[in-house]
Amino acid sequence: MAEIFRLTLPREEPPKFPDCCIVCGRPEPHHQASLFAGEMRRGHSFLSGSYSVKVPCCVGCSVRLHTRRLLSGLAPLLIVGGGVALLLVLESRTKSAGPIAWFAGAIALLTFLAWRVAFPPAFSVEPDDQYVSFEFRDVGMAQAFRRLNPRCQASGSLTSA
Repeated sequence: MAEIFRLTLPREEPPKFPDCCIVCGRPEPHHQASLFAGEMRRGHSFLSGSYSVKVPCCVGCSVRLHTRRLLSGLAPLLIVGGGVALLLVLESRTKSAGPIAWFAGAIALLTFLAWRVAFPPAFSVEPDDQYVSFEFRDVGMAQAFRRLNPRCQASGSLTSA
């Protein structure tokens, strides 16, 4: 399981990123990826609690970063849709269509969750009411971000770095 380094900044503080790709670490990527994140707590509108940030990123890494974020959001819906489709296909062929579809959906969902834990994204953003959390998979990138943002608070193993 990969370790994640979480750093938080006050929401009003604009983050400063090192001049390297946030995903692969290549110096001077000459490109930025615009990331949008919504605050998904109960009672909050997705758009009113949203946060956007531009991060330095290679063109190729930018495509992979956006694709991963999109698929991570759609995967649970696709798994449920696949389970329903399987149920509809098997319903006319066998009496045990329901349990088969539930079992296949559960296996797919557990596989997806295990994949998310074993291979977390290289970078992610999670906004809150007062703070924004930036999560890094690379400790060097997290330390460089922390040096550039003096008001940054660290959690986990990065606090002693």
